Amino acid sequence: MKKILAIFVMVLFAAYPAVSQAAKKGHGAPVEVSGVIVLQHIMSEDAFDTTGDDQTDAYKIYLNFDKQITSGIKTHITVNADKFGEGDSHADDEADTAATDSAALEEAYVMFTGIGGNDIAAIFGKMEAPYGQDYSQFISSTYTHHYLEVDKVWGACLVFGIDNIGSLTVATAQSDARDRGADTALTETYAAKIKADKLIDNASIEASMINIGATDAEGDDEVRTSIAGKYTMGDLTIAAEQSKVDSEGFDSTHDTTSALLLSADYRIGNILLKANVENISDDHFGHDSPYENVTMYGANYDLADGVYATIEAKSTEFEDKTYDADQILLGLYAHF
Repeated sequence: MKKILAIFVMVLFAAYPAVSQAAKKGHGAPVEVSGVIVLQHIMSEDAFDTTGDDQTDAYKIYLNFDKQITSGIKTHITVNADKFGEGDSHADDEADTAATDSAALEEAYVMFTGIGGNDIAAIFGKMEAPYGQDYSQFISSTYTHHYLEVDKVWGACLVFGIDNIGSLTVATAQSDARDRGADTALTETYAAKIKADKLIDNASIEASMINIGATDAEGDDEVRTSIAGKYTMGDLTIAAEQSKVDSEGFDSTHDTTSALLLSADYRIGNILLKANVENISDDHFGHDSPYENVTMYGANYDLADGVYATIEAKSTEFEDKTYDADQILLGLYAHF
């Protein structure tokens, strides 16, 4: 399926000169190229002498390629350039080349809009699953955004516009999001999201869920749910997201994790002040205990349009004292 969808996207790009005759004046839009480059330097304070070496690296190098084939057909590809040559940890030794391509190819899909003259869109290819709010001004990752959201999955997605309310999105995918060493079938991972961003000015609320199929005989499906909201008042934006992971493990053991993320950012001229507070509770094998508390705060300074420098501080409290407790991140973000 992956190869077929990838070929489908590339064929649409190659077929552009023919199909563009339907566009105005016989000329359609050219390929739009954009990208994101994020450089970071992390200074870690490791109170337990386990990890924590300072590091400087290119955290993200994304290249986006978009082409409007006709008024109702668009193709999109996102390449994660810093993953070239890394391969895919889930692949076997006989598929190293394909694994490398899989790791570097973040997204590759075809989007059809205005289906049947209605506010309906269909997306086919590799994409992010419609789960979670995905709102953060930080370069540093949170548990909610980094671990719970499901991206780089192959599948199909339908988006239905709802007048004066928002949208309903449903999807089915082939995913190894549970990291069990093999892809599930296309129908074993599915997701749904309902979003209301037209009810109240400058506000949105949403609820989403994703069922991730197990790939082993003893494991059962994992269900992730999220309820989130965001509100903007002038230069201030506040957001919240409550997530829950419910899964059955081996020998009928039960594992539930919940995470609450609160975010706020405030703009003063060229400066964006930002803060996150996140609490994760882990009910592992029936023992409920606070697992992690994370506090993040920092500021962005706009250097030019789409370019800013950032400084971020992250403090982590673990029950298991084996990880870094604090870190300072210096970063440079550029969108072109």
